[in-house]
This record gives sequence, C-alpha cells and structure tokens, in this order.
Amino acid sequence: MASDTEQFIRELETKRDKLNIKADEHRHRRDRLNEETKRFVERRDSLNDQVKKLLREANDHREKRNTLNEQVKTAKVLREELNKKANEAAETVNALRRERMPKDGNQVGKLKKVLKALEFRQMTSVLTPDKEKELIIKALKKHKGKRKDAASDLGISERTLYRKLKEYNIEE
Repeated sequence: MASDTEQFIRELETKRDKLNIKADEHRHRRDRLNEETKRFVERRDSLNDQVKKLLREANDHREKRNTLNEQVKTAKVLREELNKKANEAAETVNALRRERMPKDGNQVGKLKKVLKALEFRQMTSVLTPDKEKELIIKALKKHKGKRKDAASDLGISERTLYRKLKEYNIEE
C-alpha cells in the first residue's frame, strides 16, 4: 500500500508539475496579453487625442465658415441694395435724357449741317488784308512767336505764313 500511496503521490506531483508548467504558460500568456492590451490602450488614447484635436480644428473651421457665410450674406444684401439704387439712378438718367431730347427729331444731324455750312462760308469768304494781318499777329502772340504753331492754328502751311509775314511786313 505504501507503494500505491507513493505512486499516487508521484502521480499527483507529476500532475502538479504539469499544472504548474501550464500555469506558468498561462501566466506568461496573461502577461503578454496584458502588455498588448496596454499598448492598444496607449494607441487608442493617442488616436483619441488626435480625434479630439481634429474635432477642435473642424469646429474652428466651421465657425470661420459660418462667419464668412454671414459676411457673404451681408455683402449680397448690400450689393442688391446698391444694384437697386444704380438701376433707379439709370432710370432717372434715362428719363431726364428723354425729357431733354428735342421733340422735333435728331438735333445732332441738324447741328452738323449748320456747322458744315459755317465752315464752308468761313473757308470761302475773302478776308480783307487788314483782317488777315490782325489774325496773323494774334496767332503769333498766342503761340509766342512759334510759326509752326501759329500756322497750324490759322490752318495754313508754315511757308504760306512766311510769305504773309513778308507781304504784310510783320516782324515777330
């Protein structure tokens, strides 16, 4: 019986050793899993911090966007008011133009014809020598003795002006 007891004790010790080995394996596995869990927790916390930072930035951008949208709305309202005033002013100007337009048609055309007739009469009328001399003297005074400018003002060439100066004995 002693041998049965001894064998039983040996079997129990063997079982205990095997269980201790398994317990050590489980303990190591548990420790490894705890370390992995700590790394995952740290990674999760790091990612959560990044998410919080991004959320703060997104909220800041949203506030800026909302502020800009309000400014745009205000600017649009102002633009509409200014466009309305500009349209009213344009209508007023058009109304004033319509009121001031001559009733008898195109006045500009008539004025052009009158101007053309006056120019023709001026070009075809003969000046008296005294009147011509007076005009030359005035033109020279006006242009401070510069013949080229005086001739241009009179509508004659420099050569013609030179001849007229000799003809009328005009000294500059």
